[in-house]
Amino acid sequence: MNEREIFTTRNVAIGLAVLLFIAFIGPATGSATFFYRDFGVLGYPSASYHREMFWRGELPLWNPYSNCGVPFLAQWGTMVLYPFTLIYLLLPFPWSLNFFCLAHLWWGGLGVFCLARRWTQSSPAGAIGAVLFVFNGITLSTLSWPNYTAAFAWMPWILWYACEERRRTAALQNLAEGSKRPENSAPLSIVPAALAGTMQMLVGAPEITLLTWFIVLGIWAVEKRTRRSFLRLAAVIAVIAGLSAIQLLPFFELLSLSQRQTGLVANKWSIPIAGISNYILPMLHAFQTPQGTWFQHEQHFLSSTYLGMPALLLAFSGACAGGRRAKFLFVASIVCVLLALGTNLPAFSLLQKIPILGLSRYPVKFALLLPLTISLCAAYGFAHLNWKRFSREALLLAVVAAVACVVTLLHPYKYDRLPETINNSVGRFTFFLSVVVVIFLWTKSARPLHAMILVALLFMDGRFHIANQNPTTAMKTLTAAIGTRPLPHLGEGRVFISREAENALLKSEVRDLDTDFIGKQLAVWSHLNLIELVPKVNGSATLQLREQKEIQDWLYSGTNVNFEAWLDFLGVTKTTTPGTVVEWTNRLTALPLIRVASNVEPIKGTFEVVTNTQFDPRKSAAIDFISDPWLTGEATIENISIAPHEIKARITAKSAATILVAQSWHPAWMVEVNGKEIWDVRKANHAFLCFRVFGGANSIRVIYRDGNFKTGAIISLLTLTGCCLLGLRRKGS
Repeated sequence: MNEREIFTTRNVAIGLAVLLFIAFIGPATGSATFFYRDFGVLGYPSASYHREMFWRGELPLWNPYSNCGVPFLAQWGTMVLYPFTLIYLLLPFPWSLNFFCLAHLWWGGLGVFCLARRWTQSSPAGAIGAVLFVFNGITLSTLSWPNYTAAFAWMPWILWYACEERRRTAALQNLAEGSKRPENSAPLSIVPAALAGTMQMLVGAPEITLLTWFIVLGIWAVEKRTRRSFLRLAAVIAVIAGLSAIQLLPFFELLSLSQRQTGLVANKWSIPIAGISNYILPMLHAFQTPQGTWFQHEQHFLSSTYLGMPALLLAFSGACAGGRRAKFLFVASIVCVLLALGTNLPAFSLLQKIPILGLSRYPVKFALLLPLTISLCAAYGFAHLNWKRFSREALLLAVVAAVACVVTLLHPYKYDRLPETINNSVGRFTFFLSVVVVIFLWTKSARPLHAMILVALLFMDGRFHIANQNPTTAMKTLTAAIGTRPLPHLGEGRVFISREAENALLKSEVRDLDTDFIGKQLAVWSHLNLIELVPKVNGSATLQLREQKEIQDWLYSGTNVNFEAWLDFLGVTKTTTPGTVVEWTNRLTALPLIRVASNVEPIKGTFEVVTNTQFDPRKSAAIDFISDPWLTGEATIENISIAPHEIKARITAKSAATILVAQSWHPAWMVEVNGKEIWDVRKANHAFLCFRVFGGANSIRVIYRDGNFKTGAIISLLTLTGCCLLGLRRKGS
């Protein structure tokens, strides 16, 4: 059998599935689960809340449990509208969330195979590109964020459909053969590219989406496509925007109301200059955490940036031997390596003036493009092997890596572990030499067995290049703390984690990973409150409402003398016991979530007023108004019913009264009083809801109605209908 018969799409798909099963047998079978870092404290709780609301029959537009209430669907990364979240919504949980991540790694690898095989006309090269894309330090780091893993999976498919004009090529061939050219062949080719782009958009990883389309636009530019081709690409982007409007409109509204500022946070999580060596030797100047995992100095976002000497050698060879595409991909890789250095790169400060870059907080995220560009370049390198040139390049790379090792030994950092570094580096050199030998054999006889051995070597090198990169635990650990202590539910109050406990949890030095995670559950840290549906003052929402964030930061600053009064206003019934991290103390003075304001202060510049030592939020409501002052009066509130998107109550007032709701203000909140809609819901105490009722008995409903979501849904539905009509028209012709 030749390589085309062995490296078929079906065989490569099966092979990738087997390799992923071998690499992650525990998560694949359900005997273990990912849980380390953001997977456990962000990804899993968010999926849990999404699943809870799904089985309630509600669309989770709002999250009332974190940050005193914050939009949920509008956040990037919650994937509420991404169709393939049905995997973990319908299948047994939490195994299904692990399967969701592994399935997307498989899908992304298969996409790289199809793309690289088409571009290089070599099936073995496609298989090598697929393995390099899936099994490297950067891709495996994304397992901490299910939405990043899903976004990675769609990168090659977008390039496949957005950069290839297969139907137009087929039409031209038909024309040359004397057949009638279809008049509407161009619109049909737009649909697959638009669908792939929409899938990536809906998973909510803006940095990866922007980087993907940077590559698409770059390829079209370097290949000097026709004006008609660029119009087609513009149509693809327009269709993606239309199909994604249901997600984009709520997102952009939240972004405008959020704490995010334009400009990269370049002083945090940039790759250090010495970290460039970690692309080929992962443990040079790395340090080990108390839990046994490894990270670069100065950068704790990606647990590894390892691409491997074999991948970089093949990529460089591909850039030399390939065409414009390969050269562009390699240059793009170099640009991303430089940008990931952040402030370590002198010219980086110029980029901070670009407003759109405010979506990305960490320069290290530029490195997220490297698995795609390097794997495709490597496929080109394998498809155009020239042993004489390749051997010189291999020798040069080996010398560079050896020099990096020597420099590390001569100039160690404080936390360097030299014995482990040396052993790991020897292992990487061993794999590198083995790969070079196999490639030499391939150049002599091109036997499929050599390509299969090469794939196996690249898999082992990428998967096991560093110890404990993706720790796993028993499934029961994820829910070990549930029901072990009484905590308030929605409407009963909130919890407040003390500043000291927050710092201890953030910089945890508990050595046992299971104990550390269970402790964070007990403390309902980060988003872990969503597992038990426990309301709390803070949280880990990516985008917080700006005013609530200001109040929250002020509460945690330690400078507020009215601390207890604010906790009463926010309905805090439990706080961290002083001197502990996971124990709770009851508070008996907390006020109800909805109440009558006893004093109304019409003011401007509310933050300065409410943080003043003279202001008491238990007694006063500071309302920023333009005209028509709001009054206060006596009233009683009964029959309170609180749900995630709705608060019901019966209010009997002697005269006009102002009603306070200690939940974050958002323009989507409106009120029905006796069945009549009242959109005049204002901010009270800088960040929270208030509205007014008039004398008599009032039946009220405070409802979250996201108009941007509805508008976006209409636009997306119309765009989808247009795509279907184009498809039917093409089919009919």
